[in-house]
Amino acid sequence: MIKFFKKWVVKKSIRFLMGAFIFVGGEYLGYKVFTNFTQNTFVHLFGVLAFFMTLGGIILIFEIPFSYFDKLYREKIKTNKVIANIICIPMFILSILIFAIPAFVFYHFAGKYHQEQLEKFGVVQQVVIESESHGKNSNNYSNFRFYHNGKEWKSDLSIWNYKVGDTAKIIYSAENPNEVEWYEKYIQSKK
Repeated sequence: MIKFFKKWVVKKSIRFLMGAFIFVGGEYLGYKVFTNFTQNTFVHLFGVLAFFMTLGGIILIFEIPFSYFDKLYREKIKTNKVIANIICIPMFILSILIFAIPAFVFYHFAGKYHQEQLEKFGVVQQVVIESESHGKNSNNYSNFRFYHNGKEWKSDLSIWNYKVGDTAKIIYSAENPNEVEWYEKYIQSKK
């Protein structure tokens, strides 16, 4: 019995470590794709790979508790359906966490990256709001252009206090010009 238990622990530990390694690798690759401002099609393929690595890694991590609840459910469904249905609650929560944890981790690091880029490499520039675009769910954007190292960059930000034709200040990262924010909004967030 002890030999079987040791074998089981080693097997599950290896799966957990593989899952953790794949998850962290997928998150890192996704972060690198997100922070790459050239954004060509080849880079987007790495983004797809990062998604599947992250998802596969988190599934391997949660495989241990999920298999435990599944085994418990199969045992209880024969004798007590109420208990079996209650066991489905943690299984459902684990299923939600499989998608929520990677999204939360990525969202956290993407926001942190945005703030660090503006703090360390921020350049303030005046722009003219050229047009507005209207997206789904009342997401409206102000479109403008700015110049960095002699190259024109087109960008948009959520409509704030400006209308088409207004002059506004933006702050963008000299290292990654895709990281842009309204200057006044950026200053307010620092207070």
